[in-house]
Amino acid sequence: MNDIVKRDKNKFRVQYSATTKESFANNLIGVLLRVLPDFKGSWLIYRHIIHLFPKKLRTTRLEVSKNGKPLLAVDFDILDPPQFTMVKKRRYDLGTALTIYSLLRESDTFFDVGANSGYISAVAAQKVGDSGLVVSIEPNKEAFHSLLERKLSNSVALNHVCSDVSGKSFQLKKAFYRQTTSSYFVEGEGVSSITLDAVYNQLNKPSVRLVKVDAEGAELQIVKGARQLLAERDPYVIIEAEEDHAERYGYSLMDLKRFMNEMGYSKFYFIDDSKAFVESLEDIKEGQILFSKEALTSHSFSL
Repeated sequence: MNDIVKRDKNKFRVQYSATTKESFANNLIGVLLRVLPDFKGSWLIYRHIIHLFPKKLRTTRLEVSKNGKPLLAVDFDILDPPQFTMVKKRRYDLGTALTIYSLLRESDTFFDVGANSGYISAVAAQKVGDSGLVVSIEPNKEAFHSLLERKLSNSVALNHVCSDVSGKSFQLKKAFYRQTTSSYFVEGEGVSSITLDAVYNQLNKPSVRLVKVDAEGAELQIVKGARQLLAERDPYVIIEAEEDHAERYGYSLMDLKRFMNEMGYSKFYFIDDSKAFVESLEDIKEGQILFSKEALTSHSFSL
């Protein structure tokens, strides 16, 4: 595959020509999924219907190919609400997934903070191979169970809140009709915290090439707890950033950008998940942001 690279007014873009398809284990499930109406909390009702089907009949596979040759494949169990929504709406965050797949190499270590049900972890695991390592951190117990169901052989899964200090206790905040992807944590009785630096040291300082952080607003605290890792390994960092979520924790996205600049991350790029490209961004508002210590070139992205 050839990356389509455009440079216009100092903007950097990589467009992927990868093709994707979905293969349902059962056509009836596929039809049902497409015709079910959407409304707030609809997944609470639909999961009672879906659980009647055995797992092999409620699983769909997303396949990505390059010039007709299979590149990667990820299975989705639609009994899990976030996976149900991704399949029903066909929103697979392909820009983020393909960027992560492109930047990783065999034998790399990847940190997936806020791994949820493990979609991105599964993508990364296929790229780093058996000699690599995927470290998946997910505090929500329901999502963590779905993550474990993937049974990634080259993965370490941790049921902790990731923060700027280890050993604190946090509790889940989530409206009953919300899915695990909308949950966030505040101080209180529940799940213990851990820093990325602590994980990095416990694993004997592996060669971490890429860190993905999606924590519904706690992103600044998480990267502050990774100062040693960011200084010693210079990994790429992808952060799901949103101003409203940042306000929950008393900071702005400009504070996040300033901290990353202080850590040497002078380059940052916006990942468009609808079109699967990376573009330079001067004003962070919301979305997936890729931070790098060096300017990226087309050679950085090779599927």
